[in-house]
Amino acid sequence: MRLTSRDVSMIATFSAAYVVLSLVPVSPFIGGPSILSLNLIIVPLIAILLPPVQAFLTAFMGSLVVFFVFPAALANIFGPTMLLMPIAGSTVGSVVARAKSKILRTLALAYYAFMILLFVIRIPQVPYWVIPHTAALVVALFARRIAEPKLKVFALAFTATMAEQACMMVLASWYLMLPWQVFAIAFPLMLYERVLATLGGGFLAFCVKKYIPER
Repeated sequence: MRLTSRDVSMIATFSAAYVVLSLVPVSPFIGGPSILSLNLIIVPLIAILLPPVQAFLTAFMGSLVVFFVFPAALANIFGPTMLLMPIAGSTVGSVVARAKSKILRTLALAYYAFMILLFVIRIPQVPYWVIPHTAALVVALFARRIAEPKLKVFALAFTATMAEQACMMVLASWYLMLPWQVFAIAFPLMLYERVLATLGGGFLAFCVKKYIPER
């Protein structure tokens, strides 16, 4: 896919925003010496404003810089796999928001379902953890039909941030092998982080959309 100068400038701008906001802590990561940062609000912004390819490139570039420059933002726990989280949130969220292909949208829905299944298999003791992810799956199914612009933006922001969190929960349960007690303790923090990402990312996207014309 050919990238225009507009595409390149938006990729660079949002990647830089992701890196800068990685320096602002939001909450600790329960289960390891790391933090979640305010870059949570950039993932929904990328997903809503950029097509899937550009969203993927933006998340990849931003998270790659964070991986080397600011390892406390999850890199010192997840290692290189931390790149997968913003990539998943931005790309899957962008597919839900913008992709015209029914196959791609179906794959996006399958992503949520598969991640939920993996977590329930690994951590059956905390089934309520996946309630927000299941809600995101339902919202993703109907989000494009929402007529009210503000509600639609926040719905899409929710699907994007929960796609990111779905990747994190699977990595935390299967890659880090965290015990179920950690997820039980971290559940309120997870809700706080995703509400912040939904409201912050949605508000940013709604404001920025006014000044960035559609392709």
